[in-house]
Amino acid sequence: MCVHPECPVMRNAEVLRSKFHPRASNQIWVHSCCSRQKLEAALADSAITAVESDIIMSREGMPIMAHPPATTSDLSFEEFLDTCISDGCRHLKLDFKAGAAVE
Repeated sequence: MCVHPECPVMRNAEVLRSKFHPRASNQIWVHSCCSRQKLEAALADSAITAVESDIIMSREGMPIMAHPPATTSDLSFEEFLDTCISDGCRHLKLDFKAGAAVE
């Protein structure tokens, strides 16, 4: 659930759009959000308007959230997306480090 008290997910998005979706230059980013702990902290902070994260392929061939040279993570790409979609109030910047992760 969104942490913003007047989240556009719950109200008319067109009316509140500019208030909750600022231009890129006005975003407050969390960078390299590649673990469950960092994602939970970012989504708990109402000042954070955008989340940047990196996607690589695990040794098992599954897309995971990690920034090279890391090769493991406690957060899969699917879990990351599900959590961010449920939150519904952040911009996402996804940095695909492996082409196979896009497929």
